[in-house]
Amino acid sequence: MIRVLVLCLLLIGPGASASRADDLDQSAREAVAAGRYRDAVALYGQLSAREPDNADHLVWLGRLRSWVQEYSDALDAYDRALARAPGHAEALLGKISVLLWTGRFPEAYEGLVQAERLAPGSVDVQLAFARYHLYQREDRAASARVRHALALEPANAEALRLQSQILPARPLEVTIGYGRDAHSFVQSGNLRSVTLGYRAARGRMAFQYERWDKFGERVSRAGVTVSRQVRDRLWLRGSAMFAPGATVLATEEYSAGFSRSWAGGFALTADYRRAELADVDFHIVSPGVEYYVRGRPIWVQAVVSGSFTHFNAPIDTQVASPALMLRYNQQVAAPLLLRAGYAAGRESFAAVSIDQIGSFRANTYSGGMDVRLHPACSVGIDYSYQRRSSGATQQTFGLTVSLRG
Repeated sequence: MIRVLVLCLLLIGPGASASRADDLDQSAREAVAAGRYRDAVALYGQLSAREPDNADHLVWLGRLRSWVQEYSDALDAYDRALARAPGHAEALLGKISVLLWTGRFPEAYEGLVQAERLAPGSVDVQLAFARYHLYQREDRAASARVRHALALEPANAEALRLQSQILPARPLEVTIGYGRDAHSFVQSGNLRSVTLGYRAARGRMAFQYERWDKFGERVSRAGVTVSRQVRDRLWLRGSAMFAPGATVLATEEYSAGFSRSWAGGFALTADYRRAELADVDFHIVSPGVEYYVRGRPIWVQAVVSGSFTHFNAPIDTQVASPALMLRYNQQVAAPLLLRAGYAAGRESFAAVSIDQIGSFRANTYSGGMDVRLHPACSVGIDYSYQRRSSGATQQTFGLTVSLRG
């Protein structure tokens, strides 16, 4: 008799366990339908513990955690799902969505490349790419991805919704600027500028004209800047500016640099500038690193700069000046970007001028903001205060207005 009872329990046990799992699954689905997401989290947690090989339960857990803005736990659930099923498309796309929501764009891009490799004809992957570009205001690239998605599935509701959100391409940009330098050791100087730029999905070119009134000399300065994305996460840039006949500014100034993003929110940058003044060659080498804070629209920059002044006359000599620059940027809201900075040593955001050559040390504090008033119009405001080792001070104010069409 005992043997018969044990045999019956063994036969009934798996069925009862499956029945309990089915009940939990049904209860979890009902909780989701009723909007009781935290109850559903607990239920899917139990289901995942009961069926450790079922990645779908973890996908639902990650989805629900993201809905209640528990992003770290959501990423953990998606990672566990991918560990159990590395090619699980929903888990990978869910993780990408959380990375995008939290501003971890380099990591999101890595996931998107992997997802497109696994499913090159997936509409969902194309739409995820579109959101990636849209969140970074890369409207042209986002529009191209949406068009690809609609080519695959013309009636896709999500693709049509995203298409309605993407602003019309505005590749042309005109920026008008005004700047004022207030020196403690000489009369104030002014700068007026006009920049005409063209922005494409993978590059930008701009022509700039400046009119300086500095140290009693009026100087016209003009040139071109170019940037180009040559690989998925590698950008190259360069510029050339000319001021014929100038004595207080560089008559020729050239620059070249690159930026390369990496996983974990980091990016490496490096720039080189060369300027020619009367009987002086000026060189600046500036390697740096940027970090994008996980889960927040904040990024910080640190740049170590070395400046070398080569005097050709009356004696062939060289002088080196090191510098450290720190910058903080925060997107407070969609139309507002704030920034702040500090520099110990040399700080030269604009043109190289004659008062900066040779041994130059200073403490510079800066701040500014960009305000997007309209998709076709934005305003930038900047201010900096510099105290030099000689005791002299300089205050700089800048205002720009940009129009796009």
